[in-house]
Amino acid sequence: MTITIFNDSRRATLRRELPDWTLDDRTVTWLWMVLRDIDREQRLGLTGLDNDKFGMQAMYQDMAAIVRRCGLANPLHDQRTTQLLNAEDLQWIEKRGRQINWLIHEIEKKYETPRSECPPGLNQREAAVALIDSWNIPITDKQRRLARLKSDWNHHLELDRHYAWFKNGKEKQKCEAAWDWYQKEHARSLHASARFSKLHDILFFLDTQDFSLEERQFHIEKIKQELKRQQARANLKDKKQSNFALSEEVRDQLEGLVAQYGLTRRQIIERLIRNAAINGLDGERAPDAPT
Repeated sequence: MTITIFNDSRRATLRRELPDWTLDDRTVTWLWMVLRDIDREQRLGLTGLDNDKFGMQAMYQDMAAIVRRCGLANPLHDQRTTQLLNAEDLQWIEKRGRQINWLIHEIEKKYETPRSECPPGLNQREAAVALIDSWNIPITDKQRRLARLKSDWNHHLELDRHYAWFKNGKEKQKCEAAWDWYQKEHARSLHASARFSKLHDILFFLDTQDFSLEERQFHIEKIKQELKRQQARANLKDKKQSNFALSEEVRDQLEGLVAQYGLTRRQIIERLIRNAAINGLDGERAPDAPT
């Protein structure tokens, strides 16, 4: 949200009703959410508090009208004093990245405060702060909630260590296999996610999912199997499958070669055929073999 705080003539009408207030962006957002709820409860029908009017002159005019008509200047002052946290209490909240994405999800889930209650145009951090400000509980209770959320985030980060396998070579290929597996098994959860290309993409997705540690570990094992299947399909690409029957004696000899050289049956057969094509079936060079 980009609103100029100083020399903003649009705020003049509201400033006249609240002359001792510093009407910065955070305070305006909180006031809008409080007054919008009053407008809904009392059915005042002030359209300036609609979402599409946020930040416009009509919004400030209707906010000022509610304060004046309902005599809210003093009650709002008391409410602000008892409910708005100091900026220092919110410093640990980051502007972007995994933490703020996780935090908004947790606030919505644990405290039933959906982001849709915020005015439009806020960035993620502004939205999180607005949701916290909107909790109609004392400051001490808010501080306890925030402390619990901060502790939960640090605990959540400990899960990252279970994904070390993704960073040990071929990260992009592993992440693509993870995307393919989640597409097959949890497609609905991926509706707002971009295709995975690095581990951060997977963790960002999982930050807002409610999978247990056991489920996550199960997923990782299934992703490893998916990667092996993809690698096997890639190895078979451009190769035609051949089916043929072998006598029991030859099968035993083939198994002996497998055990002796530590190769697969297919690898043994391919080498035998190549050698025969070059040296002949009886150990002599074939007539058309390259020299």
